[in-house]
Amino acid sequence: MAYTNRSFTTSIDVSPTATASASDLFQSGLSLSGAITETIKYSLAGSLAWYPQSGDVMLRGSLSGSFSMIKNLSVSASLGYLQAVPSSPTLSYQIGASYAFSSNASMAASTNLDNSTYISGSIKPFAESDDTLRFNFSGLNFTDPLNHQGGLYYTHNGPVAGMNVSRYLFQFLPVL
Repeated sequence: MAYTNRSFTTSIDVSPTATASASDLFQSGLSLSGAITETIKYSLAGSLAWYPQSGDVMLRGSLSGSFSMIKNLSVSASLGYLQAVPSSPTLSYQIGASYAFSSNASMAASTNLDNSTYISGSIKPFAESDDTLRFNFSGLNFTDPLNHQGGLYYTHNGPVAGMNVSRYLFQFLPVL
């Protein structure tokens, strides 16, 4: 049996006379992943958590898959399930794609088709270097083009030390 609280997670013996605190929980989970074919991969996960102090039960589940029928292009999708029993469950979903132009350049995008879109890219400007230039835009909302944020990042890894330079490009927030 696994016993979890905010400080640690470990397997321990719990005395039948022990009293649970508000942050204690008992949790169990199962995950399975594999490939149907060389180009189609899947992952299935689920968990059950019980908070003994309040008696609340939390159910979580996810199903995700990806396929790459075209060289260097991968398309993925995921479906999530969350339920605090006896409340109604919440379903979430996301689709995405990534493409590697070469071993030195790639781009990725994902969205939940509702209110969250994310685009990122990475390039090694010098073919055999340890330098990487990355960018991302998150929270893209096409109905309000000023409500998003982005970043630009440069990383250099050397034989002894590394350097990481980040620049927050912008963050536009809606005017209230």
